[in-house]
Amino acid sequence: MDNSKNLLAHEGDGQELIENFPVSFFSHAEAIFHLKEAGIELKKTRVADWLGSSRANVSQVIGRMQNSGLVDFGEDLELTKAGLCLAKIIARRHRITERFLSEVLNLPWEDVYKESSRW
Repeated sequence: MDNSKNLLAHEGDGQELIENFPVSFFSHAEAIFHLKEAGIELKKTRVADWLGSSRANVSQVIGRMQNSGLVDFGEDLELTKAGLCLAKIIARRHRITERFLSEVLNLPWEDVYKESSRW
């Protein structure tokens, strides 16, 4: 069973299964997820702008994500069910971390995003 099928089969406890994917997939899946939430067209260029990364790097990572069954793309990028599951896990992790840093540790909001990206 490939990684994407494992992720879907264990969506509720997918934390340990995301360890099978490269870390670069996390930020790219989350960027696609947030761009879709914001109603921004899903192009590789938009993902590169969102991440502050080169277009070549984004194309390479998106290609690897497609090979892993996380992304489909034609005219626009689209997360597969497994890719959406991964993006939701990562987004949830960041939101929980942001709340912890801001509400429990009282970290200034301008530092929260930078710190939560490390976790």
